[in-house]
Amino acid sequence: MVGSDSLDHRVPLVCLHAAALKNGIPRMNYWLDLFTGTTWREFREAGANISGFRGRQAKIAKRVQPGDIFLCYLTGVMRWVGALEVAGRTTDTRQIWKGEVFPVRFTVKPLMMLAPEHGVPMVELEGRVKFYADSKDRGKFKGIVRGSLRNIFSKDGELILFLLRKAEQSPTLRPVDPKKLARKPLYKVEPKKGTSKQVVTLVSVPEPEETAVTAVSEAQESTESATTRHSEIQHQLLTLGADLGLDVWVARNDRNRKWNGIALGVLPRMLDQIPTQFNEATTRTIELIDVLWLTGNSIVAAFEVECTTSIYSGLLRMSDLMALQPNLDINLYLVAPDERRDKVEQELLRPTFSLREKPLARICGFLPFSILCEKLAGIRKLGLTGSLKPTFLKTTAEFFKADETSGESDPTMPTLDDFRMEMYRMMNEAVRDGRETVEINAGELHRRVGGYPGRNHRMPVCCEVMRGAFAPDAGDVIVEQPPSGQGATLTIRYVLPRPV
Repeated sequence: MVGSDSLDHRVPLVCLHAAALKNGIPRMNYWLDLFTGTTWREFREAGANISGFRGRQAKIAKRVQPGDIFLCYLTGVMRWVGALEVAGRTTDTRQIWKGEVFPVRFTVKPLMMLAPEHGVPMVELEGRVKFYADSKDRGKFKGIVRGSLRNIFSKDGELILFLLRKAEQSPTLRPVDPKKLARKPLYKVEPKKGTSKQVVTLVSVPEPEETAVTAVSEAQESTESATTRHSEIQHQLLTLGADLGLDVWVARNDRNRKWNGIALGVLPRMLDQIPTQFNEATTRTIELIDVLWLTGNSIVAAFEVECTTSIYSGLLRMSDLMALQPNLDINLYLVAPDERRDKVEQELLRPTFSLREKPLARICGFLPFSILCEKLAGIRKLGLTGSLKPTFLKTTAEFFKADETSGESDPTMPTLDDFRMEMYRMMNEAVRDGRETVEINAGELHRRVGGYPGRNHRMPVCCEVMRGAFAPDAGDVIVEQPPSGQGATLTIRYVLPRPV
């Protein structure tokens, strides 16, 4: 309810922070609580006093304490819609959600609950929170919305809480796509695998893509624009592969397409034919994949670029390749416009891809156009191609997983190349600002790259990169370091510009 009573909710939250700090008690934590439009409606209809999570999150759920805050985010429509104060764990097993059980449950007290059309759009957080520092974080948000129970930095949580309170007090109507709101993302299936125990798998059943009715001239213009964009992305990937010292391949039917007046088929390190160790079916499949990176006779990475054509067709080629050659160790990527992210996720989680022995969603990452182009521009500007490995894109891509096994390695964790690139970006920014030195802190560097704080952080790698760039003869100084030499407090002052 909007009114004078709602204004009082903010006081206890602020006082709780102050009292906790005064008494030496750790202050409340903010946790992400993901909902779809459907599960949010079911949660509210059931009384809005029980919030649940999947069984695989039982371990991290032990860190949630009474007084912590769940910040509720609607996937698909990208709106923040509520804040729930945790009262404690519960053994309540009543059916709340029709699609899933969500057995890890907490009793909660709603502090704010908004209708989706009155929610706070994620875009309002750009430049104001750590996980959405600028436009380059759009879509991925440093991985924060990939799963529930992600710990949200305290100041970010306070800002979201403030914006939710503001939206509750002064509602602004922002229509949402009803199809995205009503979408049921995942269904349970139990495929039989021989005589062994049945395995429950979550899959998606995508809606058909809408086809807009346009005039012939508009449709032709749109097609030409998409074709040009498709060729541009292919050119970027082919050029990067060659710069990395790899051989490259462009789809057989795209070799005569041009970008900036140059045919894709004559770019540097372009192969004239696919390695001959594959059978005929595999070769015919590979020849039509948009871009390949190769070293010797081995395929290092495969890219399907989809502008306006069906996402499904590109994924089907990837799936066919892995079905024909199941032992191949290839990095697979689907490259598409940012706004097609949800469609990519739905298609990757189709039964035909999810019920494979190696689900396609686990081995094929999504690369949005904007993030890919920005990353490649940064690499070239900083001259980093000579120090990168072909696998560096795994940390840039987003991998959609319907279910995860506890303890499984995360292919999206940052690598040495990611830390190095971000460190040089920070140095470059300082040079542009006219500064003669820049202090870089390991904790802040890791946060900018992502994955920290977190159970699987890569702080030793982060510190290794910082120390690798340390040049005392050039005047660099270690301002602070932990006793072990590797930790979040490591801070180095680098002299600018950097020595060649």
